[in-house]
Amino acid sequence: MLKISVLMSVYNKEARLKESISSVLSQSFQDFELIIINDGSTDKSGEICEYFRKKDSRVRVYHQENKGVSYTRNLSIKMAETEFISFLDADDTYEKTFLENMLRKIGNKDVCYCGHFYIGNKKRKAKINFKSGFILMNYLKNTTTPNTNSWLIRKSFLLKHDLLFREDLNFGEDMLFFANLLKQSKDVQCVKKRLTNYHLEIEGSLSENNIDKINLDLKWMNILINDILHSKLLVEEKMKLTKIMINYRIPGGIIYRVYQNCEFLIENNLLEEIILNNTPHIVNLKSINGIRSLKLIYFKKKILKIYKNRILHSTN
Repeated sequence: MLKISVLMSVYNKEARLKESISSVLSQSFQDFELIIINDGSTDKSGEICEYFRKKDSRVRVYHQENKGVSYTRNLSIKMAETEFISFLDADDTYEKTFLENMLRKIGNKDVCYCGHFYIGNKKRKAKINFKSGFILMNYLKNTTTPNTNSWLIRKSFLLKHDLLFREDLNFGEDMLFFANLLKQSKDVQCVKKRLTNYHLEIEGSLSENNIDKINLDLKWMNILINDILHSKLLVEEKMKLTKIMINYRIPGGIIYRVYQNCEFLIENNLLEEIILNNTPHIVNLKSINGIRSLKLIYFKKKILKIYKNRILHSTN
């Protein structure tokens, strides 16, 4: 029986797909299978997947109509026939010793993570506070936030706790999945190295899409709050986690997006509507997360000042 299944969902990723697959096949630890699900790609991704399937017997390829990343990841989890699973996005890569280091560290535990690099104009370290044990609070505070590629998880642990990706979400489904994973594990292991590479997309400065993400953020965050409140965590833990969500994560997400898109919102006469609709969340921001909270409080003051000035101007 193979030890690890690397799970890859592919949708129109021909640009970096060869590099991504090659980073798996060149691992120093070789006892794995690579399950690739081509989720209805319309570019040459399917052909690339088939090339590697024919080249290496460890590669399994499944083609389907487009059903979304959550459905595809869940299907690959079910297809995995190994002790451990790991994910890799089709435009990201592993460092050569990722599987070796992760397997050595996880031992007889259920969950292990590592740090990652950002790949843009240059390669740089992603900030992360390496913690072990019960790290959900750190995760929700964005101080210990591995990306999707940086985990090794015992499959039986996922089955035991019925952990899958929410297929009714198309944004934040990964954050919700890993938050619920960490809710169930109080003995998380970590490799204090950066062993995966996350490629940054070049984005326009401002867009309606970024603003739409406010409501999408609220959806998965409210689901998580409900999951926490109905979990078997201690009452004190539930209170602390809920406080982080209500007084930091939710208002912080809204404030940051509005601040980053302020010019766009003003140009399109959307600022007042966004502020008004989200005031109940914005006013909940509290200084509970050190310098991160202080920066958000500064952003909050800036956008509320602009908002008030525009209201005064419109009434004169």
